[in-house]
Amino acid sequence: MGETVAVFHVHDDDTYLGPAISSLQGCVPVLAFVNRLPWHGEPGDWQKAAETARRAGAEVVLGDWQDEAEHRKSSAAHCVARGASKVIMQDGDEIIEPPLLDHLLRIAGADIA
Repeated sequence: MGETVAVFHVHDDDTYLGPAISSLQGCVPVLAFVNRLPWHGEPGDWQKAAETARRAGAEVVLGDWQDEAEHRKSSAAHCVARGASKVIMQDGDEIIEPPLLDHLLRIAGADIA
């Protein structure tokens, strides 16, 4: 069984990204896939989102994905290539409470999900 990782998909949405990433630190590797292109609308400050993710301890992967499906497909392929068998996909404004994270990791560890 491979490792469990946590993945964030972001462009410029960094308001809660730091605390969201920090809620996972020390439990699983965290990867932030920062898109230099917006899924919709005008480009935003993706550099700030990347720096926020780095400061919070995430491994940052930069890319240019045209839409959400391409962004997520690329991150999944990256995780498989690094040997991950379970991925927690979390939005940048979601902070996982410790009991929920513990429960998710036990499910992943039991290989039932």
